[in-house]
Amino acid sequence: MARWISGRNRVLPGGDSITVGNDGLTGGWRRPLGVLALAAGKPIEWCGLFSDATGSHRGLANESGSSGTLTTNWQAWCAGYAPDVIIIGWGINDAANGGASGATILSMLETRIDQAQAGAPNAAIFVQKILRNAIPATAYNAQIDIANAGLPDLCTAQGVTFVDVGDPVRSDNVHPIDGPTGYDLMAAALAAAIIPVLV
Repeated sequence: MARWISGRNRVLPGGDSITVGNDGLTGGWRRPLGVLALAAGKPIEWCGLFSDATGSHRGLANESGSSGTLTTNWQAWCAGYAPDVIIIGWGINDAANGGASGATILSMLETRIDQAQAGAPNAAIFVQKILRNAIPATAYNAQIDIANAGLPDLCTAQGVTFVDVGDPVRSDNVHPIDGPTGYDLMAAALAAAIIPVLV
């Protein structure tokens, strides 16, 4: 489905502490994604209320680390910021902190997609793979695996794009490290999906 792009390349990320860039000092994945877009001649204008974990990169919709607790603000932000691109990155906290099942996580993400489409019907929407805890035996990983198995089909059904952001090296088993094996790895995957729709 063709998407209308405003020409400003306004990008609205919504997600958890990984989206914020916690445990990184250079803007999480947003800084390297911005660098890659600029190198492609398609500079990004980040939009959103909040900054990243370092306070240096503004433009982030991050009301809560859990998609299940977002209510009206997400749709309102999608409408108010008029983004060309929306990046959705929730899921791990729903499993880790909320004890949500994989099916429940998928249902909540479907609602976030619906809200994004209602608020910004012309935006191209990208949904990230949910990162597992880097310790394989972590109990909630099984629910993340269930959610990730269903995400590509959910995205196809919703008319949005699923992005496999790889398996970045983590600093604390949850948050990626800075550099090419961490947040930059996620940025490269996002860039491959997003840059083609920018202008």
